[in-house]
Amino acid sequence: MKATRKIALFLAVLSILAVLAMPISASAATTEQPTDKEVVTLVVMVEAANFAIKGLVKVAQYTPYNDVAWLLYAVDCIVEPVFAYGEKIGAEVICEYTAYEIDGQTVMVDPLRVINLPGKGNGNNNSNTNK
Repeated sequence: MKATRKIALFLAVLSILAVLAMPISASAATTEQPTDKEVVTLVVMVEAANFAIKGLVKVAQYTPYNDVAWLLYAVDCIVEPVFAYGEKIGAEVICEYTAYEIDGQTVMVDPLRVINLPGKGNGNNNSNTNK
């Protein structure tokens, strides 16, 4: 049963990663003020990235081998397109590091949060699933 859960979680993470890659190619023009669609896309990307990161942390915590390096690499792969899209539309996306106990060591993993959207007000469009 545990193997089935791990496989299901792995497939869910892969699906989320595929969805994260799609919106970047959808928007072609850079504008001074992001459209509502771009803002929603960024917020969804941040939420999906945070969900995927939480899933990866859980997988790393429950596996018997040391997979911290894999986890940190996977997290970097997840957050890179989110940062790129945020920069493209002029929004500021930051990491708020959270400590997790993984394989007998404390690992700082970085969930994302949108803190600045030009023309949309500062701090009003925050998104963080790890509150």
